Amino acid sequence: MARVRNQFEVAIAEVDGHDRWQIAYLGLSYVSTSSQHAEEVLNHVWRFIEETRPDVIVTDARTEIMSW
Repeated sequence: MARVRNQFEVAIAEVDGHDRWQIAYLGLSYVSTSSQHAEEVLNHVWRFIEETRPDVIVTDARTEIMSW
């Protein structure tokens, strides 16, 4: 999580699954003036995790863009 936070300047935290060491639910947040840019950054994060951590299997990824 620290590498992701430092490389992509996103907020990241384990949000569920604290009672099981085999599963982690991560929540990410990124603020941008462009929803397209925010989505691109989050997609880069998922690819980074998959490429740098072959021992990790990403089974689901959901993105929600909120505009104000």
